[in-house]
Parts: sequence; structure tokens; C-alpha cells
Amino acid sequence: MSMLAHGTDPYRLWRWRPIWSFVVTASAATTALTIFALALPAYALLASGGVRRSLVLQLLDYVPTLPSLLTYRLTQYAQWQATAPASFFVAAAIALAVGALVGLRIALANPFPRVPPIFGDARFARALDFARMERRGIASTRCGRFLHLGLVGGRPLRAMESLSVLVVAPPGSGKTAGFVVPTILESDSVSFVVHDLKPEIAELTSAHRARIGPVWILDWAATDEPDKALLYPRWNPLSPGSMPAAGAQRDLYIDRLVKVLIAEEGHQDPFWPRKAQALLTGCVQFLVARINDGTDANRWNGLPPHWQGEEASLPMLLDWLTEGQIAARERGGADPLAAFFAAAIAEAKRNNYPYRAVQELTDAMSTADRTRDGVLTTLTGALAIFRNEAVRARTSASDFSFADLRGVRDAKGRWQPVTIYLRTRQEDARALAVINALFIDTLTAFLVGGDRNSGTTGPLDVCFALDELPQLPKLDAALTGPAVGRSKGVFFLLIAQDLKQLETKYGAPETSALQTSCAFTVVFNQNNYDTAKTLSDRVGQYTYVKLSTSDRERGTGSAAQLTQSSVHRSRSFEAAPLLKPQDLMSIPHGLHYVLVQGFNDRPVQVRTPWWFRDARLRARARGKQAAPMPEDATNAALAARQQRANLRRAQASGERIYVATPADLESFGAPAGWGAVAARLHGNSWTVRAMAGGRFESIDAMRGGARLVVYDRAALKDLETALNLAIAEADCDFVSDRVQAPTLAVAAAPLLPNQGAAIDPDTAALLLMELFGGEA
Repeated sequence: MSMLAHGTDPYRLWRWRPIWSFVVTASAATTALTIFALALPAYALLASGGVRRSLVLQLLDYVPTLPSLLTYRLTQYAQWQATAPASFFVAAAIALAVGALVGLRIALANPFPRVPPIFGDARFARALDFARMERRGIASTRCGRFLHLGLVGGRPLRAMESLSVLVVAPPGSGKTAGFVVPTILESDSVSFVVHDLKPEIAELTSAHRARIGPVWILDWAATDEPDKALLYPRWNPLSPGSMPAAGAQRDLYIDRLVKVLIAEEGHQDPFWPRKAQALLTGCVQFLVARINDGTDANRWNGLPPHWQGEEASLPMLLDWLTEGQIAARERGGADPLAAFFAAAIAEAKRNNYPYRAVQELTDAMSTADRTRDGVLTTLTGALAIFRNEAVRARTSASDFSFADLRGVRDAKGRWQPVTIYLRTRQEDARALAVINALFIDTLTAFLVGGDRNSGTTGPLDVCFALDELPQLPKLDAALTGPAVGRSKGVFFLLIAQDLKQLETKYGAPETSALQTSCAFTVVFNQNNYDTAKTLSDRVGQYTYVKLSTSDRERGTGSAAQLTQSSVHRSRSFEAAPLLKPQDLMSIPHGLHYVLVQGFNDRPVQVRTPWWFRDARLRARARGKQAAPMPEDATNAALAARQQRANLRRAQASGERIYVATPADLESFGAPAGWGAVAARLHGNSWTVRAMAGGRFESIDAMRGGARLVVYDRAALKDLETALNLAIAEADCDFVSDRVQAPTLAVAAAPLLPNQGAAIDPDTAALLLMELFGGEA
């Protein structure tokens, strides 16, 4: 019995390819002979008379008569048949009958019968299958755009849509050099988020990606070197640029964030993580409403001074909890921690913070003190990584927006892809995995939940290339992203060593669902038998013919054995896997298989497209690894760093800045001497440069150190930009609160001349007239 795949199995099928080749060749030969026969008179004429003009003209006259000549010959043949003897037809009938019998005997004797697909019809993909894949819009060797699945006949097989792929490849099988790197280098119209553990992917691809668009290399454990202009990008999950506005979407965002930070392990009691999740939800809701949304002058109370003016973040939340516990225990009482939460609840109610914050904090306050301590310990333990100084620096603010992943415009208005590398050294992978998972899940939710056609973002697709997926915490993005991301232009390249590794992290049902949601499964040489068996069963079986022969002897004695025996032959249909587990565990280096959605029983055997064997890919991989941040972003970050340094100096000196806009000043009215000032306003174009110079000293002397900086709100992106410009230009770097137009209120600062109130119009007018040289 043969167990070879059908392509080499003599019991499998008729060899249809040689048959079709014979038919095509015979047809071509018949056509050629017919043309030759019709041209014989012309050959004879030229042979008898030589090549002369008159003969050529005769030939030209002969060609139009060929159809009528053929008709004449057929008519003559029909007349001959009508008058032919009957014996001619008898002979023809006998010849046909003999031919039919001979053909039937050959067919019966043929050991290669057409096999019905009783047990299955699995076979390797052929040209017809590739055409069907292309018609369905799945994959093509001619017009694919996404992923580099492998080489078929020297041509790359690519996905035609933003479809996800699961790569099952043990270490050393070539998945990075033969799949991930070629895919990234060839996808110039796709933005990428790359989970890079080696981290060799960034080394090989970031130079090319930086040539076609911005590159950000997120390294949570990295330390800035400002003296070398080497800064690493930051990302804050609580940043206003990442956090949805207050409402249902924010609630869902925070719920998703909390479940990643405090995961429920299957072997532990779920009570503690669930209670810790609820408490963290309440704390995040409270802090975001207080810091990002609030305008209360006292919102920095209970925080270390270095957080003043910053956006809410997880390191800030840890410090708030720590400072609150210290202050509560210093005050004493029967249950100081409950008093801390009670104060937060009262503030939330007073300032109309989201009711979810009140609910969760009230639940924590009402819990027994020992239980509450255990819940708080679980919470702070889950956030322990945010105590690391490098991580605190990387997660306290954001240097880019999630919307940038859809593309950013260059100077000519063309869309450029954005590439983000989550670079983590192998020794730090376990500790930093939760931050990577948090980034991937929140970014996926942002991209999938947004309206791609709203016109507010770019048009580019986004691919998440997640190497060593099981080393990350359990990702909701990996389970739901491939299914829901297709229509949103979001797809995933998920890489695992084997399916058992995935089952350990996600469970068997989820792993099966993950395979189902991915349109492609790329299989490299396997080390795990269970994985190989699962993939073999997925491909299925083919049906083959089993031939059995046995000798049946009659009589006894040596003479009877020589003369009285018969041979019994039998034929039966059997089943065999197209790809046995052993086949998948011994795939030759340089080859791999691709299982395509809807064509699982037609696996594609492809050559691995090593990037270092392709001249074009080698050229793209050349160049120095990209800097962690784009140059313009680095320069802006260096300027902001200098501003923060100035801020700390100004805080120590006690100086204050007051920010106003033309609308603010117009609301004051027109006191005496206002005309001289108004003549110098130049409409709504006030900038700090118009006020630079020695006049600051005269104002300082007159008003006890206060400085007034005037801006045009409409000319600035937002008020935060105005504050940053004021800090940079005036070298006086403490702004205690946002300005609420059209007033000049800076509620938390020691205001002039009263404490805690807005500057009165007369004082403002005097300051302005002194500044511009007007008369009071």
C-alpha cells in the first residue's frame, strides 16, 4: 500500500496533466498537418516553375479558393460514400467495435483508476486553486497587497485584503528572516506596531521604515541621554490624547485597561483580583476627572510637587495612593484609610465626577479594613512596575497620538505610514509585558472603535506584528481583533512557537477560535507532535486505492503446488492524511506551508522568502537603525525638557505668570489711558515677543514680581500651547492653572493684589499701560 501524497502516489488518480498535454500536442500537430496538406499544390507549383512573379500572383489567386476547394472535397467524399459498397461500412463497424473492446480492456487493466473522494479529497494547491483564491479576494500571486506569505513559482503569494495570519514556528525555523522581515520591508502603505523581543526586527527594518515615515521605538526600560540628543518616546494610557471623553466609551476604555493591569489567573481565587479591579477603576475614574477634566484650584492637593501641571498617569495614581495613606495614618483614627476614601468620595460628589468613581470608592470604603488592605495590596502589587524610575518617565505623558497610526502627511501632503516598535530585551520581557499588552489592547480598541471614513484620520491600514505572542499577557486584541478588524483596516501577524504554547496562555477553546479568525496559518518545521497532529487533521485526508494480491493453492504435493494454484486480486478504497505529523516535523529548511481560509484541504507549499537572498530586500535593510523618535519630535521634547527645568527653578523662586488674551482684556472695558494701549495691540496678534525687554523689570518693581503675558487664543492650538510658549519665552516657569476666558482668573496662584481672586480690570489696565508705555 502506498502512503505517498497524491502528487507521487501511483494509486491516487489518473495522471491528468500528461493526458491534457497529449491532447494539446495532438491538436497542434493535426492543425499543422492540415495547413501543410492544403499548401501542397503551392509547393508543387513553386517547385516546378521556380519563384517568379507570375507564379506568386497565381498563388495569391489560389489562397481565396481554399474554402471552396475544401467544400468540394467534402462533397466528393459524401458522393463516394453514397456509392460505396456496403462491405466498406461493415469493415468500419468491425474496426470501431474492436477498438472499443481494446480500449475497454485497457481501462479495466489500468491500475490508476479515478478514485472517488470517499474519505476526503485533500491535495496540494494548484493553479486552479490560486485562481479561485484570487476570485474570492483572499490571496493572489499577481495582485496581493498585504503580507509576504511565501514564494510560489518564484512569485510572492500575498493577501488581497487586511486579513490576519497565525504563524506557528519554533525557534530557529526562520520565521523572522523568512516571514516577518520581508513582510515589513515590503509593506510601504501599511503602518506597523511590532512587538520586538530580540530585538533584531527593529535593527533590520527601522532604517527603511524611517525613510518612508515616522518611526517610534518604545523601550520602557530605556533612559534618556539629553546631552547626546537621545530621547525615548513616552506613552501614557491616561493621557487626554488616549482617553475617550467622559461617558460610556471612557468607562469601557478604563474597564479594558484595568483587566489588563490586574489579570485573573485561572488557578487563583478570583475574589481578590476582581475587588482590586473595581478599586482601580474607581481610582482611575477619580484621578482622570480631577486632573485631566477638572479646574478646581485644589486639584493638586495630596500630590508631590513634581506632578503639578502634569496630566493624570498611573505613576501619579500610585503616588496619590501612597501620599493619601501616609496622610491618613498621620491623622490617626479608628480607620484612617476609610477616611481617605471618604474625602475622595466627598470631592467627587462636590465636583460632579463620574458616578462610577463614587460607586467604586464607596464600595472600597465600606469594605472591612483587613479586606480593604488585602485589596489595596493586590492593586499596588499589580502596579509595581510603575515604581521603576525608567518606566515612570516613559509612562507619565504621551509624545504621539493613536490617530497617527492611520498615517501622517509629509511636506507634499502625501500619507506616510507610522511604525512603532515595542522593543523589550528578553531579560525584561516578563516584567514589562503588562505595559506592552496595555498598549496593544488600548490601541486596537481605538483603531477598531473609530470611524475610519470620518475624515479625521488617515486612510492607511494598520498591522500588529506580535512576535512571541504567548509571552504577553492574555490579549483581548488577539482574540477579537482578527475577526472585527478586517472591515476597519486592522490586521494581525500573530507568532507562536506551537499551538500548545497558545493553549497554556489562552485555553483550548480560545486557541481554536483564534485559528478560526485568522485567514492564514503559516506552518514552519514543527517540534511539537500535538501541534503537528492538529495541523495534519486540519488539512484532512485523501482517498487512495489499495491493491491486494494473494496466491491460493490447491491439492498436495510438490507437483500440485506447481500446477494447481490461483491468484486472487482485490481492490479497496483507503484513507491517508495528506500531511502526516511526521511530514510537518521534517519540513525541509527553506520551505513552509500556508493554510488558506476556505482552502484548508488545499495547502500551499511555498519557498521561504529569505530577506538576505533577495537583492531588493537587502537594499531596503541597509542603513543605520532609526533613532527612537523622529527628529522634530526629539527637538520638541528637548525644548519641553528645558521648560520643565525652568519651571522647577521658577517654583523655587516663587514667581508667577498671568496669561491673558485680547478677548480677556477687551472684557475689562476702557479705563482712563486705555487708548494709548489699544493703539499698540495690532488687532488680535499679541505675542510674548511684543513684550520682551526691560519693561518686565519695571512691572516686577511695581507689582511685586508678577508678570503679565498676553496671547491671542485663536492663533494658538490650545491653551496648553499658550502656557508652554509663555514658559519658553518669559523664562518664568510656573503656571498654576488653566485660564478660563474671558476672565483672567489664575485661581491657585497668589494673585495681585488679592489672594485667590481674578485680577481686577483696573490693575490689569495699569499693568498693560506700564508695559506699553501708556498713561494711567
